[in-house]
Amino acid sequence: MMRAQKPEAELIAEALETGQLSVPDEHGFHHELYATCPADDSHVAPARTIWKRDAAGRHIDQLEFHCPRCGRTWQAARTELHLR
Repeated sequence: MMRAQKPEAELIAEALETGQLSVPDEHGFHHELYATCPADDSHVAPARTIWKRDAAGRHIDQLEFHCPRCGRTWQAARTELHLR
């Protein structure tokens, strides 16, 4: 997976399907997933990974975030995830 070759949403979907929380670029640097806190717009790393197992195997179903600034905990939709 190379970051520059595909749209961010596609890279994030592929990472979650393979159980990864980061995406490497062409130089080997790993860009981590984050979500923006709905309360104070902080960039927050995942605090908890929720796994799912089905016929296709094991993959990340949802990510839970906890904002250290305001204390809010929430589950972000895939459309709310970004790469640093």
